[in-house]
Amino acid sequence: MFRTLYRLACLSLVPALLQAAPAPVDSSLGQGVSALKTRGSQSCRRVAQCTQAAPRNAVQTCNGGKCGFACKSGYTWKDKKCQAASSGQATSGGTLLAAVSGHMVDAQLASNGITGFRAQSNGWNTNAIASWFRTDSIQDSTNGHSWCYNEYDDSLPGFAPDVSVMLANFGGSNVRAGQAYCGLEAEVVTADGRTVNLIIMDGFDSKWVRTPASIDVIYNAFGLLHGSTTNDKNTVESGVKWRLTGRRDSRYTFNSS
Repeated sequence: MFRTLYRLACLSLVPALLQAAPAPVDSSLGQGVSALKTRGSQSCRRVAQCTQAAPRNAVQTCNGGKCGFACKSGYTWKDKKCQAASSGQATSGGTLLAAVSGHMVDAQLASNGITGFRAQSNGWNTNAIASWFRTDSIQDSTNGHSWCYNEYDDSLPGFAPDVSVMLANFGGSNVRAGQAYCGLEAEVVTADGRTVNLIIMDGFDSKWVRTPASIDVIYNAFGLLHGSTTNDKNTVESGVKWRLTGRRDSRYTFNSS
């Protein structure tokens, strides 16, 4: 079965939005980072402009207008290198956390008027089907630019819930809905108990939403949920449940890259 992502029909956002200063955006294997390091003096507006090599087990970042790097999830900065943390990731029936507390802020769901996906009650969205997509693929109707008006790639710890729910919450406004929902963290649990914390990074076209809570998951992050990556569109996770945690990852807010 094919999945497609909701796109802004045109990039007709106001100039002020287009001029917005970008926030740091990067991750690795859909797992977030465990430590942030600044290096050199290379300036940047987005991570793609950083050309210096990152150490082993690290990814490049663009933070505060300067290039840097961050250790991958499961690694910490020690003795001038990214070393594996003592507590490894579970590979089956356990928890694979994509969240990084240093980047998390209170999403203030109530005061921001966020009501979709049982946000106010911290309730579970159940009976979901989790499919997967690539972020720059003709097959998936993606071009490397998300509904959240950010550049993204297959390594990020992201997913897309039903865009119609997000739009309905804010009177059909792409901008207001994006500002409210993009960057929100969700706890996603498969039927066999595998758990991954993912971030809303896109919108799922409602015509492909087979059950009300169904989600489309970025390629590598789906590999964490499923246990391996796949190129078969018929491979999905059924019986998934997920809920918003009440936190927002400040790296992936609307129009931040």
